Amino acid sequence: MTSSPAAAPPYTVRMEARTPAAIGHALYDREATKKPARLKVNSDLLEKARELGVDLADTLEEALASEVRRRQRETWLEENREAIEAYNEHVAQHGVFSAGLRGF
Repeated sequence: MTSSPAAAPPYTVRMEARTPAAIGHALYDREATKKPARLKVNSDLLEKARELGVDLADTLEEALASEVRRRQRETWLEENREAIEAYNEHVAQHGVFSAGLRGF
């Protein structure tokens, strides 16, 4: 009969991945030169955006930055999945190194 690992002590916290941008790295150079891009956009949506004064270039850049950030996070999580799982398993079994030193 094998024993199951003990439940993680209440003071442990699972490691959560952060995006590269969240740890102080710029996602992209905001001062880089602008390049023309040829796009096709739904005509009704484009008309409504123009009626509302939406800045298409700024909106596209914000949406692209958001998508790039999301995909970079997914890639980072996949590349580091094994290490994150190993760390979380270690903490679940042994707690964190400073457990005996905490005063709260």
